[in-house]
Amino acid sequence: VPINGEPAGVHREMLRCLRFMSETQKPKLHIKAEPGGLIVGGRERVPRAWPGVSEVVASGGHFVPEHSPDEVGHACATWLARVGLR
Repeated sequence: VPINGEPAGVHREMLRCLRFMSETQKPKLHIKAEPGGLIVGGRERVPRAWPGVSEVVASGGHFVPEHSPDEVGHACATWLARVGLR
């Protein structure tokens, strides 16, 4: 994750990806960690504003899939079935 725009190449790529996510109608799953670490302090408004986004909450930790693999797996399987991708 770039900090204060550095490294510049990574920052540009991150902005490109964020723009794509905000413009595409493709379904998206946002897994919010509780307690959160990176997407806190109002930053969660970014993925929530994307079109076609669904949000679920999983128990947090440093790396959510390692901390809560069953919750993350269940959330992904449920979401994939709901959007018709499974």
